[in-house]
Amino acid sequence: TQLKDFELKFPLVVSSPPPPGNALITTTPTGGANIYLDVNGAWISKGVSPVTLTNLKSYVDHNVKATKTGYQDAYAVIDIIPGETINVNIALQLYGSISVTTNPPGAQIYLDNVYKGLSPIPISDLNSGTYTLLAIKDDYYEASQVVTIPPLTQSINFDLVLLPLSTKLNYTKDPLLRVDTI
Repeated sequence: TQLKDFELKFPLVVSSPPPPGNALITTTPTGGANIYLDVNGAWISKGVSPVTLTNLKSYVDHNVKATKTGYQDAYAVIDIIPGETINVNIALQLYGSISVTTNPPGAQIYLDNVYKGLSPIPISDLNSGTYTLLAIKDDYYEASQVVTIPPLTQSINFDLVLLPLSTKLNYTKDPLLRVDTI
C-alpha cells in the first residue's frame, strides 16, 4: 500500500519523442547536385537533387551538403518540424577560373605561393575570393597582382608584363613611373 500512495502522489509521465519530419532538398541551379546528410560526423549520400530526406529527428539541427561538378560545395543547416515536410533550396556557386598570360610567355606562375605551371595557363576550380598571382622568369623582374574572383564569376583573364632586368627603373617624385631600357 505504501507504494500505491507514492504512485498517486508522483505519477510517472512518459512522453514519446516528437514524430520525425522530412525535408525536400532542391538546388539552384535546378537538379543534378549530390546531396549528403551529416550522420554522426560522416557525410552519407542521400541521392541527387531534388531529393526528399525522410524520417529525420524533429527539433534537431541537421547538416546537409550539396556538391556538383564545376560548383563550390554548399551547406545548409535545417531544423525539422514534427510530422511535416519542409522545403530547402541550396544555392550553388560556380567555381571561378583565371587565364594567365605573360609577356614574354613561359613565366612560372604561382597562385598564393603554389606553383601552377608555365604561362600561358588556365587555373580553374577557384572559390570566390582574393588571391595573389606571381609570375617569375629568368632575366626578368617578378610581376605580381592581387586577383579578386567575385561570386558567380566564371572566368577572368590576366596579362602580366615582365620587365627585363636590363630595364633601368627611375623613380621620381612624380607619381608616374618612368621606364628606360638600356
